[in-house]
Amino acid sequence: MPAERRIVTGETVRHALAATEANLHLTPPSGERAAAVLAVLSPNVDGELEVVITRRSQQLRTHRGELSFPGGGQDPGESLVRTALREAHEEVGLEPTSVEVMARLQPLRTALSGRWIVPYVAVADARPHLWAASPVEVDEILYVPLRHLVQPGVFWEERWDLGVAHWPVSFFDLGPDVIWGATASMLRDLLARLMGTPVGPRVDSPLWLPDDGAR
Repeated sequence: MPAERRIVTGETVRHALAATEANLHLTPPSGERAAAVLAVLSPNVDGELEVVITRRSQQLRTHRGELSFPGGGQDPGESLVRTALREAHEEVGLEPTSVEVMARLQPLRTALSGRWIVPYVAVADARPHLWAASPVEVDEILYVPLRHLVQPGVFWEERWDLGVAHWPVSFFDLGPDVIWGATASMLRDLLARLMGTPVGPRVDSPLWLPDDGAR
């Protein structure tokens, strides 16, 4: 892709996400396992757009030290967009009123747990004041420039055999770190939308997802 097409601005984000505006207040049927995460986009002091990524705590039972979006499991009766905002507040101190939730990305099902993850994208006018509000869950907060993520050679993909299934696994190289797995798949979806090159879903969407164009 030419370098000029890899420039992402606040106007680019709002225009691209407005085209995927969807029913944000999803509530899966009782008994369906679901979680939600929040990708927060904001400008730094130079106006460069960044996305908030957390490093999972070493105290967690699974995925210790991995990079992910803030998020977690849905509470009973709670819409998934509310889950994403609540978890971001609990994990990194994000004030829900400091962001505007713009869109929902393609849900995906994790290979091992089988849980549906529904990603939401929120936009802030300035870098939000965040901290590891839940040290049991978060070791560190990273502000990753979108400019880096769309550079040639940063993204790659592999196919892993998990039992009888063949899963595409995405990766983004951050130098000393790598974003991979479900988080990288969601980033892939987000960046493709922002670049105007939408990609197909990893898996079929859940049956409870409205047919509203956000798949």
